[in-house]
Amino acid sequence: MNHPAEVAIHSFLQNVMLGNASMDKAIVDLIAKDVGEAVSRQFSGEKRKFKLRMSNIGRKKCQLWFDKNHPDEKISDSPYFLINMILGDIIEAVFKGLLRAADVKFDDSEQVSLPTKGGHVDGTYDLVLNGKVDDVKSASAWSYKHKFENYGSLAEHDAFGYIPQLAIYSEGTGADVGGWWVINKGNGEFKYVSAETMDKDAVMKKVRSTVAYI
Repeated sequence: MNHPAEVAIHSFLQNVMLGNASMDKAIVDLIAKDVGEAVSRQFSGEKRKFKLRMSNIGRKKCQLWFDKNHPDEKISDSPYFLINMILGDIIEAVFKGLLRAADVKFDDSEQVSLPTKGGHVDGTYDLVLNGKVDDVKSASAWSYKHKFENYGSLAEHDAFGYIPQLAIYSEGTGADVGGWWVINKGNGEFKYVSAETMDKDAVMKKVRSTVAYI
């Protein structure tokens, strides 16, 4: 464990298992509200049109270019894609509930906007904890062990652009770069992966290059 909040959540979970603690109804209701909003969003039936978002801007330029200029040639996502997305939303909602139940104070999700030449890129960060912006990620057992082993291993396997995404959230909020709360979908393990070694200026330079290219 390399983050104080990890210890707090572990302690809360152990006390629940021993029958010495429980989750307040107000927190349970908030989890249900967050999950309900996520289900409504994911299953709205609205077809997404291409635009640069904080969640996709870290992907390869060629992929973004084709998604923008040849949307009809894009291979359709699997029907299971939506289930995977909603699982991630549920895990995020429950994890935030655990933070609250463990009395870990944080600022909840808010939309932020990054001004660019001719427009802006929008996104919604997950949380700000101790003045640092963090993302919550659900991961397969393999990704949990190998991809999210540390910052360096994530940088080697960052096909989804999680590092640029976090840098943009930091830029948009004015908060320092934090890291990722990663939850193993296979067995419920979780850990904190710090991004303290990130060269944010270099990452943001690549982000702005991508925006200009697209």
